[in-house]
Amino acid sequence: MFLIGIFGIIALIYMAVKGLWSLIPWLILAVVITSAIGFVLDHWVVSLIIAFFAFAAFGYYLEKKETKEKVIEKDLNMLRSEQLLKEVDEIRKGDTSETSVDEISKPEKTEILVNNTSSEMKNDVITNVKPPIHGNDLFYDYIIFDIETTGLNKQNDDVIQLSALKVINDKIVDKLNTFVKPKIVIPEKITYLTGIKNDDVYDAPNIDEVINKFSTFIEDLPLIGHNIIKFDLPFLSEKGLVINGNSVIDTVPMSTFKLPNLKNHRLPALKKYFGIDNLSHNALNDCETNWIVYKKLRDNELQQVEINQVIIDDRLSGIRFSITGQFIDTSRDEIIKSITEHGGKYTKGISGKTNYLIVGKQIDERSITKDHSKTELKAQEMINNGSSLEIINLGEYKQLIS
Repeated sequence: MFLIGIFGIIALIYMAVKGLWSLIPWLILAVVITSAIGFVLDHWVVSLIIAFFAFAAFGYYLEKKETKEKVIEKDLNMLRSEQLLKEVDEIRKGDTSETSVDEISKPEKTEILVNNTSSEMKNDVITNVKPPIHGNDLFYDYIIFDIETTGLNKQNDDVIQLSALKVINDKIVDKLNTFVKPKIVIPEKITYLTGIKNDDVYDAPNIDEVINKFSTFIEDLPLIGHNIIKFDLPFLSEKGLVINGNSVIDTVPMSTFKLPNLKNHRLPALKKYFGIDNLSHNALNDCETNWIVYKKLRDNELQQVEINQVIIDDRLSGIRFSITGQFIDTSRDEIIKSITEHGGKYTKGISGKTNYLIVGKQIDERSITKDHSKTELKAQEMINNGSSLEIINLGEYKQLIS
């Protein structure tokens, strides 16, 4: 009985040192049970053996628990640190089967803007950048810019368009908008995404010339753009752009911070949220859209704005349309706008009520089955089963409204 008490005291001291106060009642219970077994059996040797194994198992459990707690605490501390950095720096582009042109053109992840303790941007590709003003984005003189590229790989792909707006006292005072001659052929998918063809860039200046023009254009003004920390600036840096002390504001984390309930922070989604009537996905159009988005976010004008649809005529009244694929020189937004302006109705998915499915080029491999989108295959199946739904191309749609 004396030895059991010694074991219990040692275990109690161990738990006190480790701060495992919640386990002390369990230790007391273990001692009581072990003593009771010894008393009932009246055999203290057996009791000591039971106590030995009980405390050995208990010690093993404590070591495992401590190790697990350390791992969990380490992970929590890491998450807290990341969240803290994000909160400090963030004050400052749907459906996979039918992704729109604006939703798959750039990767748009919410990233920390600039670490205020360092002069280097994320990925160590841009140096000499001033961090944003902590807690405020009150710039009224700035540059809004955007680029279009042949792909997402900054080493192997090329810039094919660079557009920028110079804004002084919140007024656009100058523009830079130029195609860029790439070293590779523009993929067909990119042409459908951006509307930029190989003929458009045939006589365009090379990237070195455009970078020089852009460097002169931006002067020492703050640089503002959508996802520029993650994409545009690293891409331009790879092509030779050097930033000399310009502040940088990315409207992706800015939007994420100020509109936390908005599920999609891509530029097309923000354009729709703020009721901005502008085209996409050309770099200059995106700059104009982002200029308005930045001012809304900066001035905390965060209420949703609905666009009042202008009805030109009612020739499509009562007719339902859906769209699949992409179109050169015409965005899906433009087609949808045309449908509603002529009294028709657009729905994202097709149903028994759908009258026309407008089919474009299928460029998203995730949505293609046997060279056709899942929506197109579903429409064909409905037609085979007697549906009055019709599959048409863009030219045939234009004939409906001409």
